[in-house]
Amino acid sequence: MPRRIPLSRAAQLVGVKRRVLQKDIQAGKIPTFEGTVELSDLLRLYPDVQIHDNTMLERMEHIMERAVTRKHTTKERTYEPEVLASRLKSLAEELVRARLTAQHYERVLQRVQEWLAREPADLPALRHWLAEAMAADTLDDRSEQILVGESFLRTMAANVRILNTDYEFPVEGTCTVLECGLQAGVPLEYGCSNGTCGLCRALVVEGEVRAVRPHDYHLSEAEKAQGYFLTCCYTPVTDIVIEARVAGGPQDIPVQRITTRVKKLQPLAEDVMLLQLRTPRSRRLRFYAGQYVTLIAGEEAVLDLPIASCPCDDMHLEFHVQLRPDEPFVDYLTTRLRKGDEVVVEGPKGDFVFDDDSTRPIIMLACDTGFAPVKSLTEHAMAVNRGDEIHLYWVINELQGPYLENQCRAWADAFEGVHYRSLSCDEVERRTGVPASSPEARIEGVLKEILAAHGRLEEYDIYVAGNATFVQACKAFFVNLGFPEAQLHSGVLH
Repeated sequence: MPRRIPLSRAAQLVGVKRRVLQKDIQAGKIPTFEGTVELSDLLRLYPDVQIHDNTMLERMEHIMERAVTRKHTTKERTYEPEVLASRLKSLAEELVRARLTAQHYERVLQRVQEWLAREPADLPALRHWLAEAMAADTLDDRSEQILVGESFLRTMAANVRILNTDYEFPVEGTCTVLECGLQAGVPLEYGCSNGTCGLCRALVVEGEVRAVRPHDYHLSEAEKAQGYFLTCCYTPVTDIVIEARVAGGPQDIPVQRITTRVKKLQPLAEDVMLLQLRTPRSRRLRFYAGQYVTLIAGEEAVLDLPIASCPCDDMHLEFHVQLRPDEPFVDYLTTRLRKGDEVVVEGPKGDFVFDDDSTRPIIMLACDTGFAPVKSLTEHAMAVNRGDEIHLYWVINELQGPYLENQCRAWADAFEGVHYRSLSCDEVERRTGVPASSPEARIEGVLKEILAAHGRLEEYDIYVAGNATFVQACKAFFVNLGFPEAQLHSGVLH
């Protein structure tokens, strides 16, 4: 009997990233059907896969630390996560064996019925076949191991698949569908995220959900009977398939106007200031990583700035402000703006976002405060487990130096696929001994060093962010090399 496993769960079981399996599917190495893969196909592609018990138990312990209620009635009872995890694993093994045995006996019974229906029935041959069938193993050890792991994961984390899309993601504990979807990089539609507006309304096609928080938005009895629910207030009880509104790109996200308050003002360097804004809980900014907004402080202090934070943290918006002279917003920021003051945010804007259809490795080129949108993209990539190979280059042209270099080095240390290097235009000029004849030539010297570190450039997607001079110089440089323009993405600082 065929056994299909959700793609994201299959990736967890064989120890690869979901995007790796997606590449295998695109290459025709493994077939898929409605976001699932067949167990036999998975084992054929990954014949040496092993489920490591320690890793599985550690994962379960982590979930239980957050999800298990530790107090019951008037007497406190302490449950050790590793004990509960071991018990669940044992139960999962028993359940899988019972299911496999039942399926095996069902097939045997069906064959016996077919045999007895023959005229005349060959009873000696039937007895011989039946003895062999009853003695046969129900499934090989590797397949049983995979199914135990899949059953174990399914016990602790339900899988959500969005109908007519490629999106699927796990939901652990009592986390809401919306929260886990946003953390997984799914651009679900929502407004207030607290059960007031109803914009996140979705339809359950398969499975079961339950409410984990109250909501003011009224769902009629007819809507409830059809299976409608609010993704911001419900969690899945079982694996579910839902119909939900999902943005197909930046063009599908409307421009929002939100009054925020200053949470933090902090110098990152002598020439760069960190501005962190907090949105109201009932009005969070919906955006794609890499986009920018217009900030309005006071009557004349207006500035377009890229968002430097991840969309998964939509209440806390981070910006890197280069302290340029004669800039009204910079003057207002440094002389008048204080913690708790209001700043109006209009956005998001721009299409400097990830190409979600691509599975190619990534080269990111950030110049000066062009690092801000690149930071947003990188954090998003790591949040959705996309960082299978990211090469980040921070080019310093006007600033004194990279103001968050420790952060970049921490990414490279923590994630095997993330690589980081900073390059100074001044240092490259001194090292080569060739003075630049123009700003473009100065940038080209840096790009030649980056090019030397990579072989077949056409195998990458390249993302470029910085001022207009830097972006145009990069585009001209790569296009002249014959690099495919469709793989070159750029974001100009306004």
